[in-house]
Amino acid sequence: MSALAAAAAVAAALWLAAGSLMGRADFWLIELCRAALTGAASTPAGGGAPPLSPGLLGELWAMWVLMMAAMMLPAMSAVLAPLADIVGIKRSGWRFWATLGLFSGGYLLVWSGFSLVAAAAQLALRGTDLFSLDGSTAGPLAGGALLIVAGLWQFSSVKKSCLVKCRQPMAFLMAEWRPGLAGAARLGYRHGLHCLGCCVALMGLMFVFGAMNLWWMAAIALYCLAEKLAPAAETWSGWAGAVMIGAGAAMIGTQF
Repeated sequence: MSALAAAAAVAAALWLAAGSLMGRADFWLIELCRAALTGAASTPAGGGAPPLSPGLLGELWAMWVLMMAAMMLPAMSAVLAPLADIVGIKRSGWRFWATLGLFSGGYLLVWSGFSLVAAAAQLALRGTDLFSLDGSTAGPLAGGALLIVAGLWQFSSVKKSCLVKCRQPMAFLMAEWRPGLAGAARLGYRHGLHCLGCCVALMGLMFVFGAMNLWWMAAIALYCLAEKLAPAAETWSGWAGAVMIGAGAAMIGTQF
């Protein structure tokens, strides 16, 4: 099995797992998310959301890790493919797969850190005037602000710098290459940081239409993949930013 085929199989399994978990009737957070999206009553059977606890944060963190892994693993393929070609010249068998596995692990470590921040923010914001009871969906003011921030981020120097590195995988590999398995983990971590710089503001849009809406997850994942692979992304990503700013301003404007 090639590296890309293996990554595709893992990504498919992650999407299936996310869909399966979101279909569990006993997973209170998903029920609250669905209720917020459909306008139905948004309280679990016991009344209200469960109290904040380390266990609750851990469960939500695990859910965010699963979502981020499913969404960003396809985007990682832009670097994974040339890396596999380079590694395959000198390594085979378990060392080949160990190198790619550690690279992927370093990459996902960055997104796991982001997932912890996102989960904590969701729990902190739930039930406020700006967010729904479960914290998964922003109201018009917060949603508009998130759209504006994401749009402005498209024009930032950090975004542009990280996007260049993500779109030039061979240049990134040559600049960041270190020997050994530890070097592979560091390489994945460094690529994860660049990917986070590209997409962090876009991930804030998860809250605009529901943080655990599979369709919205897929839309953001496809956009992130397109920015890394599609032609002229450096140009049209700016257009996308302008659309986000306009949509955010319109959303806020409806409240006045």
